[in-house]
Amino acid sequence: MEALLYVLFFVALGALITWSKKRSARRVQETAAGRAELRSLAEGRGWTYQPGVPGLIDEFSGAGPLPVAKGVAGGNVVTGTHRGFAFRAFEYQSTLSIGSGVDNHSRQQIHYFPVWALKLTAPVPDIRILHRRWHSKLTSGTPLTTGIPQVDEQFHIVAEDEERARALLHSGLAQFLTSDPRAGEWPLEVRYGHLLTWRREEKLSTENLDVMLDFLTDAVGRLPAQTS
Repeated sequence: MEALLYVLFFVALGALITWSKKRSARRVQETAAGRAELRSLAEGRGWTYQPGVPGLIDEFSGAGPLPVAKGVAGGNVVTGTHRGFAFRAFEYQSTLSIGSGVDNHSRQQIHYFPVWALKLTAPVPDIRILHRRWHSKLTSGTPLTTGIPQVDEQFHIVAEDEERARALLHSGLAQFLTSDPRAGEWPLEVRYGHLLTWRREEKLSTENLDVMLDFLTDAVGRLPAQTS
């Protein structure tokens, strides 16, 4: 009986190793296919595609889901112009070690954060707009009050210059937030002279690239003095 258990253990271990290797190979193939699709789309539109750009995350350090970084590369970088506005779309990867396993993939958990950054053509005060959650104060600090009930109920907004941020919201941005259902799903942030949005736990792809660029260019139309 003991010998049989040993045999079953090694058979199961061999099956696990084989499955893990196949999974790893499949991930490599999927990554290569996704990059090829992005490159083809970008080049077909006269944009540029780069699999990685050293130090790119540093340029947007601390914005959106990005860490305060130094020397961190961005991946799957698409650069171009959408509806008259220059943009960059890219991925940030965060790797979490979760213990030992039979291969590198089972020992590490990779989180993907695609970010879209639209270059503004006129100065706008920095502002961060998130959909309000029960834990917003704990994770994002005390929000400013806008005096617009629907905005204050639905959104968690923070800014260093609250007076200028309120003026920005009252000039038309608040109307966009309350009338466009996408604003309740995706965040917005003005920082480093860009309007940014991001998503979590997915890769930049041909499926989500245009969706988020359209969201940004619709939102930028509610910011003052922006010209495409």
